Amino acid sequence: MSSKGGRLDPAWGHSEEVIEEGPKKAYKYLKCNYCSKIIKGGVQRVKQHLACTHQDVEPCPNVPEIVKEEMLKFLKAFQATKLASRTTFEENVASGAYYNRGGSVDPSFTTGSSRGVRGPIDRWMVGGQEDEVDGPGPVKITPSNAKEHRNQVCLDIGRFFYENGISFNVSNSPSFTNMVHSIGNYGRGLKPPSMHELRTWILQEVKTTTMVDDIKATWKTTGVSLLSDAHCIDLMLEKIGDLTQHKNALLKAKKVSNFIYSHQWVLSLSRKILKKDLLRPTATRFATTFLTIQSIYESKQNLQQMFVSNEWGASSWAKKPDGREIKKNYG
Repeated sequence: MSSKGGRLDPAWGHSEEVIEEGPKKAYKYLKCNYCSKIIKGGVQRVKQHLACTHQDVEPCPNVPEIVKEEMLKFLKAFQATKLASRTTFEENVASGAYYNRGGSVDPSFTTGSSRGVRGPIDRWMVGGQEDEVDGPGPVKITPSNAKEHRNQVCLDIGRFFYENGISFNVSNSPSFTNMVHSIGNYGRGLKPPSMHELRTWILQEVKTTTMVDDIKATWKTTGVSLLSDAHCIDLMLEKIGDLTQHKNALLKAKKVSNFIYSHQWVLSLSRKILKKDLLRPTATRFATTFLTIQSIYESKQNLQQMFVSNEWGASSWAKKPDGREIKKNYG
């Protein structure tokens, strides 16, 4: 079936976008064309709904059999692609191709286990627990090759820093040293945490430990810097905009800018008299709002001049209800 609005995912051919107004913002969801169920979670969940997989969402009771089979086909293809991608990644890690590209590895550094090399770190593991299968253990590090072993490990760590844009100062962090020690103590075959684990149980576990309190205890001695991204600042501005003393002014500024920018003739007149644009687009929505109100405040006299000009008075907008309201309250 053809997709809607140029959207390529097949789920769009069997659902439509609906908007629900929340207390602070609007939310976009998808509604099934066959049972009118509103599904929260995106097009992948819509496919689960239509395929009647009983995963994460209730099955559609009215979906045609041909649509059901189509969605099952797409879901199976998605899982196959995902599995193939993961398998390729693990094979690259196992062979050293991902971590050691651009360099060479001494064949003598490989282990003799019949399980093969499971990851880059296995090239340098000594002693520890034996593999579950028979076979000789890993090559022992001797004083003659210890430096070469360490150099290769350091190269892998360095590539991790460079490819992910990590600050070099991170290497001075005690937690970085602890991480390296923990990996070494674990030994062969460590499966690294997935992105899902990092943002779920691991994050919760770290938050519930005394680590935060221990760090706060050092602030009196070391000092502290508070950092925030463009998203955090946007949320702060949203909260400020909700304050009673600011909300009314922001609403008035929004009405002025919306009126001017919704009508091409009025916009042309404002640019002619103000000699600039009122809107100050930025990367975040609420930062744009505050910069726009600042621009309106700075252009107050010119705005008043625009609404009493002969051009405005002779225009049809001066006689319309919304035009008269803008002039009365803001001109």
